[in-house]
Parts: sequence; structure tokens; C-alpha cells
Amino acid sequence: MIYAMVLKNRVIGIIESETPPKWGNDERGNEVSTIETTEETDIGMIYNEATESFEEYIPPEPQPTQLDRIETAMNKTLDEIRAEGAAAASVNLMSVGAEMTKVLAAAKMDVPATAGTFAKQWDEWTADEKTALAKSLWQYKGIGYQARMDIQKIEVYAPDVATNNYAVRPIPDVNGIFPGVLNMDVSIGMKVRDWEDGKVYICYANPITSLQWAPHNVPASFELYEG
Repeated sequence: MIYAMVLKNRVIGIIESETPPKWGNDERGNEVSTIETTEETDIGMIYNEATESFEEYIPPEPQPTQLDRIETAMNKTLDEIRAEGAAAASVNLMSVGAEMTKVLAAAKMDVPATAGTFAKQWDEWTADEKTALAKSLWQYKGIGYQARMDIQKIEVYAPDVATNNYAVRPIPDVNGIFPGVLNMDVSIGMKVRDWEDGKVYICYANPITSLQWAPHNVPASFELYEG
């Protein structure tokens, strides 16, 4: 006879035996039940107590992380800005997006690759000899940056000089196209203008941390944008 060993409604073993096997409880005290079944039952299936039958396990849809939700909200905000057309509304929506990035930074989290959309509302980096705290946000020479670590704000450690100490977050144009910049992060869906051939490419797969090559040289992540 064939028996399914079931722990918390999940099949964890299949045993052929003349008598029902006994596995007792797991290390947390949960009972392992013995249920007679057929050769069609496999490990990993779910036992439905209501119908007394075994069913294939269907994994739940992955839940978005807090960072995913914030990035989605920021991208939505940018789309609304383009669609709105009204300057006052655009300024308000930009402020909302900028605040979202600042909340992330204050929580010591990396902002999304698209966060440069709101960089014009970040503080201007100046060589004032103060400390740029880890994860703090700055704009410098028309580009957004996020400090990777605590670093002194002096000329020799400017964001475009101390490139290992700042994550690059370029500012997109009015059409949502990001200028290609060395060391920028790229997420799926971002449109980036190649700094070598001047064409626009879209990231369709394999997000990039710290871009090291012009987009046209990274076909595993970019394809020519036809929009």
C-alpha cells in the first residue's frame, strides 16, 4: 500500500508499506499524519482535508517589497506628471516623489534607479567640509547622487570624483529618458540615452548595478527603443 506522510497539509514523504507508518511529530510538535493514497501523489502536494484529496501546490504570487511599492509609486507619479500638463500639479507631484526618496534615504535604504527623476529637489552638494551621511541624497552638476557611506564633502571627494562613494542617479529629460552615465544603476523599463551612439535604449531584462559599458554594448540588458 502507498501512504503519504503529511505535515501541516503538505506531503513530505511517500512510503510503500504493508502497515501505516508512524513518523510521530516534528521538532516543533506538529503531527505528521499518515494518509493512504495512490502512486499519483507526489512529495510537495497539498492535502485538502475538505475533499480528502491531494492537489498540486500552487505557489502564491510574490508580494512586492516596500522598495518595489515605492518605486512603482514614483514611476506612477512621473507618468502623472507627464500626463497632467499643469505646472502647479506637476510641482506638487514632484514634491511627493521627492519626499518618497527622502523617506527611503532617512531609513538608510538605497533609492531606486529611477530616483533621479526627483533629484532637482535634493540638496545641492557643496564642498563645505561637512559630512555627507551614508544614503544621503544630493544633486551635483545636474546629476543626482546617493552617498554609499559617510564621506567628507571636500573637492577631492566630489561625487563625480569619488565615484566609488556615490551611487549615480541621473536626471531624466521631459520624455523620461535618462542620460547614460557611467556607474548609474538601471532597472527594467528605464530608457537610457547611449553616451556613444546617442541612441535611446530600453532595459528589457537583467537590471544593472553600476553600469560600466555604453548601453549598445550590453545586449543582455538593453535593446534599441523604438518609441
